[in-house]
Amino acid sequence: MSQGTHHVRRAAAVVVMASVLGTAATVGTAQPVLAAAVLVVDTLSDLDADDGSCSLREAIIAADTDTDGNGQPGECSGGSGTDTISFSASGTISLTADLPSISSGVSIDGGTDIVVDGADSYRPFTVASGDVLLEGLTITHGLASGDPPYEGGGIHNAGSLSLVDVVVTGNNADIGGGIFNDGTLSIESSEITDNEGGGPVGGGYGGGMYGGTITVTSSMISGNYAGASGGVGGNKVTITDSTVRDNGGDFGGGVMGTSVTIIRTTIASNGAYARGGGISAGTVLLINSTVADNGAGDAGGGINAEGTVTAINSTIARNHVSLAEFAAGGGGIAATSVILKNTIVAGNTSPKAPNIAGTIVSRVRSIVGVPAGLTLADILDPDGLQDHGGSTETIALAETIRNAAREAADPAICAEPPVGGFDQRREPRPSGACDIGAFELPTPVERSPFTDTAESGFRWDIEWLWATGITGGCTVDRYCPNDNVTRAQMASFLDRALDLPSTTTDYFSDDNGRTGEASINRLAASGITGGCAAGRFCPTAPVTRGQMAAFLARAFSLPTTTTDYFTDDETSTFESSINRVAAADITGGCGGGKYCPLANVTRGQMAAFLHRALD
Repeated sequence: MSQGTHHVRRAAAVVVMASVLGTAATVGTAQPVLAAAVLVVDTLSDLDADDGSCSLREAIIAADTDTDGNGQPGECSGGSGTDTISFSASGTISLTADLPSISSGVSIDGGTDIVVDGADSYRPFTVASGDVLLEGLTITHGLASGDPPYEGGGIHNAGSLSLVDVVVTGNNADIGGGIFNDGTLSIESSEITDNEGGGPVGGGYGGGMYGGTITVTSSMISGNYAGASGGVGGNKVTITDSTVRDNGGDFGGGVMGTSVTIIRTTIASNGAYARGGGISAGTVLLINSTVADNGAGDAGGGINAEGTVTAINSTIARNHVSLAEFAAGGGGIAATSVILKNTIVAGNTSPKAPNIAGTIVSRVRSIVGVPAGLTLADILDPDGLQDHGGSTETIALAETIRNAAREAADPAICAEPPVGGFDQRREPRPSGACDIGAFELPTPVERSPFTDTAESGFRWDIEWLWATGITGGCTVDRYCPNDNVTRAQMASFLDRALDLPSTTTDYFSDDNGRTGEASINRLAASGITGGCAAGRFCPTAPVTRGQMAAFLARAFSLPTTTTDYFTDDETSTFESSINRVAAADITGGCGGGKYCPLANVTRGQMAAFLHRALD
């Protein structure tokens, strides 16, 4: 189930916080061992009062100071070491002031039934030091106030903080709208949504979270906004099995950091006014991940990096850079250097360098741009990001015979760490023939047996021709893409493509007993050819581009046009047919506004003509 479509579940594994047992010994004397306490909050009030109840505020004070409450029955009783705070009450705790700062180890478990509401005036949690676990809580409407800088609207952390199954939403601060981190922050199975890094003074950094070392696992980061690093911003950021989407900022709409590592994660639909719609960083390592539908104004619609971007078995597609007057380029990636392994970077747009702006220093079995003769729909499913299983949405590979990503990856890279034999969804990648990109199709693809087409610019047109049964090649395992097409071969191609009706009439005298005679007669019977002279077809003569236009115009009954597309066919008897073929987008000419009507057609070009006419 995609993280975009379900509530983040509580982690199955319980995070165990080690209790600290104080043991002191003097010679001959046994000292008592003080145990950690379990403090049960039994009220939703935010009082620190001698009222016989244990509030969250009082529990934090008791746990942090290892002291009892006000001495009355029912008050909080602190232990020693890492205390646990749980709740017998459920509902919303509306704060009347910032909660007390936590400076020692504590675990606070809300059981998913507790909302801590800062009333748009107060910060819910401050961790000054120690190992702290927050679990099963919703932290909302927090605001960093007091003396600037205004850091951490929902949480301010300077210790080692872990969040498990926590929702941080609707908080605000100048830096770290949801969370400000000046220590170590770990987030698991949580949602960080709709926070703003703007605060009382405007601008802001880190709408969702900002600062320090941040690790995010199996979580959703969405709808956050800041001047820079809309979703996540930190020094060292690692995000695994998560979704970062619909965040925004001037730089680093989704993620921003000095060092960013993305594993089995989808970065989608984030935006930056300037650079790095999805990610803006010093260096980026992308593994089995998808970066799609992000946008930036200036550079790096998907990813912007001052240093190196390394992408392994990843898909970077449909990102864009929009501001032509400022664009540095790189609709997919803008970086000083780029390393690609088994990766797709295609279908991105920018006024300059639509897919990659920067130096590709290494490219192993990767696709940059759409290969000649193909469309993006031949590579990636046009439906885009969908729930295909796993913890994140992914873009499936197109199930087409011509897909250049199918079974074309380096199998060693697929099998070894960090890919480890799995795709982004944790579906297995087969050994020996795995796919390029983040998504592995389960069904094997049947390719043609041709061994001489890999370097042809018409490779995928030839594959299509073979898959549709129009050609079997020039031999069992060769297509001969650079050989000229003869008129007899042309007749056979068109006969198979159009499935022409048979005829008993023998139209020509020079094709008797030749391969293709039946096809030649069918073409004549259908009015597609009148031969090369009276009673002759010239079956072994090569087909010129002008003749090819005539064959296609008649075979497909192409409509007439008044547009003159080329400058070099004015005296050709085939000019009308050439213009009809151009109007039907079957040809773009041979270059420079010319069609080259007298040039011979190769078997590779023949495949392209028929593919465009039929598909």
